[in-house]
Amino acid sequence: MKNTNLFLVLMLGLGLIMWGCPTVEDDDDSAGDDDDTTDDDRPDYTGTIDMGNAYLETGCTVDVPSSSDEPPPSGTFDFFVEMDGWAEDCWVEMWDLTEDPGYCEGFDVAGDPCNYGGIERPGWEMVTDEYSFGWDDLNGFWDSWWLDLDYTMTWPPLVDESLFVCENLGHNFEVWYCCTDFYDGNFAECTMHPMEDL
Repeated sequence: MKNTNLFLVLMLGLGLIMWGCPTVEDDDDSAGDDDDTTDDDRPDYTGTIDMGNAYLETGCTVDVPSSSDEPPPSGTFDFFVEMDGWAEDCWVEMWDLTEDPGYCEGFDVAGDPCNYGGIERPGWEMVTDEYSFGWDDLNGFWDSWWLDLDYTMTWPPLVDESLFVCENLGHNFEVWYCCTDFYDGNFAECTMHPMEDL
């Protein structure tokens, strides 16, 4: 009798396993693990960025006015760019117009940092994140980058801050947005923020 009961329990358990439990290959998808979560409609990105049609925002906040003697004038620049295509890197350049050559924070035609009186100043690297780029049927590929950059009017300039001051924005210097393409890192393009819009 004991053997018969043990046999029936084993057979019942085996039947439940075979009949009632989903297999790895064909489950009830309660966890959604059979779903294809990739975007099949999005094509592969093959370049290139279009800085000519980029949307640009350039602004600043003054902490200490440039008319102040103590402490030195200071504040923060706010830069934003959104462009067609995907960028690998983006940066901001600023160029003084009051002298020739004037003080600058950017790169020359050889890709070297600006050199003014022995002071070398590269462009300011922008940032992005995983939510700031994408693709849609209407607009195609798009990407956005931004930068909050402190400035303090001291000489020699601080390593991690701009020398340019907010009050001169759009009057005595140019602001350029530059990016390299995500697909072709050798393709770089810059666009100037129109001075009349600053």
